[in-house]
Amino acid sequence: MKVFVTDANEKHALAAIRALGREKVTVYAGASTHYALSFFSRHCSRKVVYPDPITQEKEFVQFLIRYAQAEKIDVLLPISYYPNVVVSKYKDIISKSMQVCISDYSQMLTAADKRKTVLFAESLGIRIPKVYHSIDEIENYPVVVKPTEGSGAVTYVNSPDWILEMC
Repeated sequence: MKVFVTDANEKHALAAIRALGREKVTVYAGASTHYALSFFSRHCSRKVVYPDPITQEKEFVQFLIRYAQAEKIDVLLPISYYPNVVVSKYKDIISKSMQVCISDYSQMLTAADKRKTVLFAESLGIRIPKVYHSIDEIENYPVVVKPTEGSGAVTYVNSPDWILEMC
């Protein structure tokens, strides 16, 4: 079996590549940079630089399709935020060339936006942490601050002064 792993520059991709390699899966790794961390793994059978999925979405999708056909890739494993969203958006087209284990785009849009995820969880009756939409709403500190979309560092805020200094 051949698996193509995106985001070879991410440590999560390296973990996936190592795990797949230990299971004797042939792993191809891709990234939008020439010096990706996973390119140096002994479990990486092939390395390839592809168009940036953030700035060249359609070129990225075309690359995936052509590469899967040329190399007879069985499964695509997108790792980070942008490739997951893009692959989900074009899942119907990409899945004609290889298996894509990813949610449909409408579900991805909910999962990719923390605000939508929270609203969805609430609609199902799932308890969620209190969500603040402005500094004025915060009653007690510390609070955890994170972006609503994409991936990013979680910040722990201990006082309103700290938030004001950061803005």
